[in-house]
Amino acid sequence: MKNKKRMFMMGVFASCMLIPTSVSALTKSETIYANLNYDGSFLKSSVTNHLAFLEKKEEVDETILKDILNINGDEKFKTDGNKIVWENKGRDIFYRGTTEEEIPIDVEVEYFLNGKRRSPKKMIGKKGEVKIVYHFVNKDRKTVQIGGCREDVYTPFVVSVGTIIEGKNNKDFSITNGKVISTGTRSMIVGLSAPGLYESTGISELEGLDDITLSYSTTHFSMQNTYIVATPKMLSEKEFTVLGKVDDLYQSMQALDSNMQKLVSGATEVSSGATTLYDGGKSLRYNMGAMHEASSRLKNGSITLNEGLTALKNAILQMKGSIQNQLQGKSVDEVIATLQNLKAQNQLVIESTLQKSGKSFVELESIYVQNHLQNYQAQGDNDPLGALKNAYELSLLLTGNNSAIDISLNVLSSFHQIDLLLSSIEQLETGSSTLRAGLTTLSDGSKKLYQGSLDIEEGMKKLMEGSEQLKNGSRAFQEQGIKELVGYSNTVKKYSDKMDALVSLSKEYKGFASSNSDSTLFVYTISSIK
Repeated sequence: MKNKKRMFMMGVFASCMLIPTSVSALTKSETIYANLNYDGSFLKSSVTNHLAFLEKKEEVDETILKDILNINGDEKFKTDGNKIVWENKGRDIFYRGTTEEEIPIDVEVEYFLNGKRRSPKKMIGKKGEVKIVYHFVNKDRKTVQIGGCREDVYTPFVVSVGTIIEGKNNKDFSITNGKVISTGTRSMIVGLSAPGLYESTGISELEGLDDITLSYSTTHFSMQNTYIVATPKMLSEKEFTVLGKVDDLYQSMQALDSNMQKLVSGATEVSSGATTLYDGGKSLRYNMGAMHEASSRLKNGSITLNEGLTALKNAILQMKGSIQNQLQGKSVDEVIATLQNLKAQNQLVIESTLQKSGKSFVELESIYVQNHLQNYQAQGDNDPLGALKNAYELSLLLTGNNSAIDISLNVLSSFHQIDLLLSSIEQLETGSSTLRAGLTTLSDGSKKLYQGSLDIEEGMKKLMEGSEQLKNGSRAFQEQGIKELVGYSNTVKKYSDKMDALVSLSKEYKGFASSNSDSTLFVYTISSIK
């Protein structure tokens, strides 16, 4: 039961993970690059800002960065405190700088071999069961007003972890809150975390989202580059309407509960009526003793056809319901839109990475293969080959993510064909029912209706048994299904004020090294160990 509730609540939050980029005269994207030790401890960082949609005039930006360097052009700039005025030549501006500001998400990484905690350097070349635990600590705590009380909540960061592990010496991958995608020769590992979300909401189903655990078997351990991407924009202006519909959802659940009670009552009446009908069928059989042979063959055929169509329709409806349950309350179109937005966000990071490297993906791949960079050790921050390696591996990882998204989109796009199939089956059901009624009329004038009356009696018995099952099943669905959904809606409504506060913190986050950024992305790199 706890796992079902966790899936339900995560479905609510998963629908709110993407951020559209606002459009104005000046749009600013901020990316913080940080190098970490293998245990997650901080080494060094730099910040790259991208200024876009520039009007043809001097552009005034805001930043606390030092050692500012224009990395994409020759535009000059002037500084005045935290203000920076850029010469405008009609092009996007990319500039880099440094800051001593403390990054809001701490990373702690632990490594285990055969159940014992080890340093990854001492695990190199070893064989056994590997477990790597990533623990994220959200330090951006705010005190806000919720329901008349002041409470501490955390700015809602969403953190993803990604790495690529060769398949030659490694197998049996598993990851919590994540996905493993195998290409045959290697596996792409992606995990999601929301540090501080459980502490902010108190929802038990979200407990444990501060950690991601990767497990696998190895015959020769080595550690590849690991990339960690974090964004503070969990909820967007577009998705904010979801929370505005919480009250509507609550009222709809109450109405569904009331209507389900009426269905249970109606099923009870149907069961009683079916019993009476069955008794009438037995009387008919006694009065039609000599009339059974010919009409039996005709009518049995129509009953079989009708039951077969009904069974087929019910099976398709069950399959449709199963798919809808997996969508966790969202429509197919909403899920498709969410996946398309995630794919677009990945593509933006790929394009930004390629633009920064000054190479196309094909050129990076050629350099990566020709120089055998898969085992290359970076020689410091200014190592060109190390930078090109990191750019290629990050682009490859995100390209793999988009390929997986395309597969999901292809599956979901065919979902609407189910309704067309159901419509055709219902038309056949109508024709079958008409045929059966005609054969019943024909048998009324026949002297051989005895077998037909037996079939009618048997049919009434099935109807009586089926109506009894409907009565019991609808009661069980009411108790085990509808009431549970109503309970879920009550939980969502209960925490909607806290979610409103989280939305506000997400919208109000305007940058790490400034207060005018439209989007902020933290990219951590843990370098490989061979």
